[in-house]
Amino acid sequence: MYIKEFEIAVDILPPDNEVKEIALRENLSYEDAEKKWYIDIRRALYNKTVEETRCICAYFQRLFPKVQLGDFWKLTVILTNRQTYREIMTVGGVCEIRIFFDHKELIDSDDHDKKQRTLELLMTGLKKFSDISGYPYEEFEKCADIIRNSDYNNTWVWQQKKRGKKRALVTVHHEVRYIDFTFEVYNGNDLLYSNVKQITPPDEWFYSFCMGNIKWESSDRVVWYSRKGEVMDEFNFG
Repeated sequence: MYIKEFEIAVDILPPDNEVKEIALRENLSYEDAEKKWYIDIRRALYNKTVEETRCICAYFQRLFPKVQLGDFWKLTVILTNRQTYREIMTVGGVCEIRIFFDHKELIDSDDHDKKQRTLELLMTGLKKFSDISGYPYEEFEKCADIIRNSDYNNTWVWQQKKRGKKRALVTVHHEVRYIDFTFEVYNGNDLLYSNVKQITPPDEWFYSFCMGNIKWESSDRVVWYSRKGEVMDEFNFG
């Protein structure tokens, strides 16, 4: 399988003090409070971690070449407080790489530090993968160097369409907590129109719907369509 995605997630044991607090507050047994922790707190923490590390993970996967690394399509680095005898395992087409790490150091950091820490954690996991699989770690480092040299700025042109000297494009700026889609129209070098649509949470599941197509309907009208054919934005000359 070709590798298509890189991800950071969490798998942690519930802190005893948090379970006891839930049990006391909601008059539950310890066992029921623990179940509630897993349903409410762990799920929210898992989603928050995946979403707020997506900026750098998506950047990394866009830079990584199309290669086959094994019988999996995704590499997930899992932050855990569990002792485990298997640091790397493949489940359902996903290669999971576990590293022992206090997830709060990541979650509680500011956005720029979170980008840096995300890349560090991703590379720590990929180093483990390289050591075991034999895949050259230097290939991963090439992508990491590009990210560092850009100061972790995940900005890229999704699509651009031209009509003579006129052109329209959508630029994607992926941040930790949101994604900006900027629709711009130029005549030569002159910017005639610019509009930003901000989408949250910053995950492909929530923003890929808007990545349909830019189409020149005529020489004087250009439209950005969603995948369902809905008008996301448009510009009329004259």
